[in-house]
Amino acid sequence: MFADFDVTSRSSADLPDVWEAPGFGLFDVGVSHTFDIGDFEAVLNTKINNLFNTEYISDAQDNGGLESDAAVYYGTGRTYSVSLKVNF
Repeated sequence: MFADFDVTSRSSADLPDVWEAPGFGLFDVGVSHTFDIGDFEAVLNTKINNLFNTEYISDAQDNGGLESDAAVYYGTGRTYSVSLKVNF
């Protein structure tokens, strides 16, 4: 059994990349508030990720040069989270 694989044969410094994922920017915002619950200190956190619901490609694979096998993975849209931390 024999395999002929050369990592340098996949690309050449003289040739441009076949494709490139576009750049993107995300805007996240969060707020926290500290207060007491009886004798315990509590912190309430809220956060919005991707506030403007930007559509973006977070990852991509070229799968060895076959155009039909290429794949892109879209990033997560706007998400919300709320948490409560109590120190006791």
